[in-house]
Amino acid sequence: MQELELSDIYDLHYVPLWQTPLFIAIVGIVLLCGGAAGVYWFLKRRRGLVVLTPQQQVLAQLYYLQKNESESPKLFYIQLTSILKQYLGARYQLRLMGTTDTEMLEVLKNSETVPVFVTDTMEKLLQGVTLIKFANHKVAADHIKQAAIVSIEIVKKTPEIIEHKK
Repeated sequence: MQELELSDIYDLHYVPLWQTPLFIAIVGIVLLCGGAAGVYWFLKRRRGLVVLTPQQQVLAQLYYLQKNESESPKLFYIQLTSILKQYLGARYQLRLMGTTDTEMLEVLKNSETVPVFVTDTMEKLLQGVTLIKFANHKVAADHIKQAAIVSIEIVKKTPEIIEHKK
């Protein structure tokens, strides 16, 4: 008698779960939902942001500096002059950062675009800086308050024409 050879009708074929069409479809749906949620969150967050003009940013910095007066008058004046140098440099397209206070005054006086009001007020403000180094604490506090008010006045009286550079 002949021996009959038995063979399988079906081949065993193993497909990993991550290669099945159902798994790929589920992962695709999850990624699409996650991407849509991310875009929604980004747009919602961006809509809540308030864009300030450079003048408003400087005023906010000056109000913050005025509100949180430091213990050291010298540190206050360093921060104040730094803010004003940055603003006036951007406002009148001048290189004021990295200059001393007297150099800044000279640049402001020699510039044709800077109004006389700004140069005169800055000169008075910077004279207060030199006086403050030798003043007692009560006089220094009064000068700090006055300097903050004067610097806010300078920024408010300069018209806003700074363009955003992208």
